[in-house]
Amino acid sequence: MLSELKGLGVAIVTPFNAQKKIDFHGLERLVQFLVDAGVDYLVVNGTTGESVTLTTEEVNEVLQAVIEKAKDIPIWLGCGGNDTLKLSKKIEKFDAKFNFSGYLSVSPYYNKPTQKGIFVHYEYLAKSSPKPIILYNIPGRTASEIHVDTILRLSEIPNIVGVKDAVNDMNKSMILASRAPKNFALLAGDDTMALPLLACGYHGVISVIGNIMPQPFKKMIDLALNQAFDEARKLHYEMLPLMIALFKEGNPVGVKACLEILGICERFVRLPLVEASETLIEELQKNLNSNRTISI
Repeated sequence: MLSELKGLGVAIVTPFNAQKKIDFHGLERLVQFLVDAGVDYLVVNGTTGESVTLTTEEVNEVLQAVIEKAKDIPIWLGCGGNDTLKLSKKIEKFDAKFNFSGYLSVSPYYNKPTQKGIFVHYEYLAKSSPKPIILYNIPGRTASEIHVDTILRLSEIPNIVGVKDAVNDMNKSMILASRAPKNFALLAGDDTMALPLLACGYHGVISVIGNIMPQPFKKMIDLALNQAFDEARKLHYEMLPLMIALFKEGNPVGVKACLEILGICERFVRLPLVEASETLIEELQKNLNSNRTISI
């Protein structure tokens, strides 16, 4: 499973039209764009896919559409929540319907469980799911960080196969990298942190900028995995202003605005998110123009 998760995974957006309905033509264009760019795998229904405002029926439809269009590229499904029993039942239903690799499951949010509660939550999910699970550690959204010791305990469960790390604390990430089992996938969860984490022994990234810059970002990841850090660092710094700008008004507001500029889909998001301001669009356009000169 580690070999499947190495490299560039893209957390894809869910395109909407002006009526805020799913734009399946835009979704097909996006998936084809990423397939043609050679990304390593896709993540459907993550935060970037606006998972919290999609109905179960919409998730099913999006997942099926991506499976049909993605050909042989592995697909992982975002599937998280703060009601363990309800989530385990949802996982069982998905398993019966669709052909995908496994789940990316965010740590329980809002109810702020202890480390024991987080461990038991994931342990329960792992027992419920015949598919592998990637932990998603993003305390900025959940208010409950998965501590390194808890991740290491969870890594001993056979079908918990990796972690998406969006803690943005290099000390904690380095400790995890130094202690994690060799077959446990360590994945950056923030584009700006991908290169430094790869230098510390991480295996890849689940990316937002990969939606719009898949070829140069994949090249940067591949260079880093091959220890070619001088070349990788050059690409990192060329893309850094765009990586930062994408999040100025929240995710996926920025990346959807870029996808509209690129002609792949429109920038519409669902409330409580709102579309990118004209000021941000101008900045993104400028950064996209700069990045189009990147040699890949």
